[in-house]
Amino acid sequence: MLVRPLSFLSLLFLITSSQAYAFSADDLGEKINAEVMAADGKQITIKVSEPGEIKSTIKLGAGQVLEFSPGIWTCTASPCIIIDNASQVIGSGIYRTQLRLTGDSAGPVIQSADYEKLSKLSEKEALKLNSSLDGDRKSLPGVKYIKIKDVTIDGGDGKKPGVNGIEIYGLWFWLEDVSVERFSGDALVTQFIPSGSVHPDENDAMESYFTRVKLISNKGNGWTMRGPHDSIVSGMIVANNDGWGIDVLHKEDYYSGGGLMLTNTHLYANGNGMRTESGANILAYGIESEANKGVGLLLRSNDSIIQGTFYANKTYGIQIGDESFFSGANNLNVQLHNNKIAQLKWGNSAGYNMVNAVIFPNDPSQAFFENKPSNSDYVATSGPNAIQQFPGGILMDSSRNLYGVNNTSK
Repeated sequence: MLVRPLSFLSLLFLITSSQAYAFSADDLGEKINAEVMAADGKQITIKVSEPGEIKSTIKLGAGQVLEFSPGIWTCTASPCIIIDNASQVIGSGIYRTQLRLTGDSAGPVIQSADYEKLSKLSEKEALKLNSSLDGDRKSLPGVKYIKIKDVTIDGGDGKKPGVNGIEIYGLWFWLEDVSVERFSGDALVTQFIPSGSVHPDENDAMESYFTRVKLISNKGNGWTMRGPHDSIVSGMIVANNDGWGIDVLHKEDYYSGGGLMLTNTHLYANGNGMRTESGANILAYGIESEANKGVGLLLRSNDSIIQGTFYANKTYGIQIGDESFFSGANNLNVQLHNNKIAQLKWGNSAGYNMVNAVIFPNDPSQAFFENKPSNSDYVATSGPNAIQQFPGGILMDSSRNLYGVNNTSK
């Protein structure tokens, strides 16, 4: 699949060729596909006003838009809707428009074109798909310019296990005012190649945007984030998912969620809050991770910047590194309290972490730290057990005693 930008004229045609159709047939998917076929590749807008059942997978073409009025649409197709470049699925508002799985659908409700094929390819294999392009331009496959907006995506009473809500392989797309809930798998899965090329002369960009998105009450993760890297999140709520609230992953030559930027993000009562994999750093400003059944944040990557509060988690507020991954050169400006085992766990530090923190256990059974930072970590904390550690392993306690300079000095 070749990914090409839309010209100004084609965008203008998209606006001026809008048509309205009211469907009430037994198979809404079949009727919509008939309109897509009749459009013969033109960029039309199909407005759906009568709720019904989608039994056949809807396949939107490039630039085609599907608009739903208020109501509940059920879906037994697998997947329910496939979207291509610059196609959109637009509702009338969260809970006003609901697309709901039912029966034995294997989902997802919305999937990007060729997702199953592309999500398994290495970067080398993906580039090979486009080996016939003119010149030395190397365009990578995957959808872009798509938008999903003002809609609830609901796992409903689907019976199959491991069904995801939305699956997208691509770049530069938008999710805005969307709630994804009650799926037997993950709410949201996104992916793109780690070193994907962008082309300024084609108005390309890598980042995708997730604005006012709710991922709630799913059996898997809230969000399995495998790219596109450097994506931007604002106002996301991730709650009551059985797996990780957000799992930011990286696999060399296949995908990367690295560089994910989050503002005003709330992780609440998930199996665990957020995890990063080696190679997938994040920049999080204004993150709140509370009451998760495990850890609030597990950093397994380097070079992350974290500003936020982590409290009432059932194990640790933050853990740096684990048995599989070192984590270093991170900058944490955080508040940690009332986490059941310890407020901060040093799992496997690669050093050069800078931690400025307000840390206080709320119960004598809760530890301040579990394990110790490396000698090259800088740690400055406040509270009754305040500790400051300078690079080189020099410690200063709350009474301003220094340790590690000529053994002990005051």
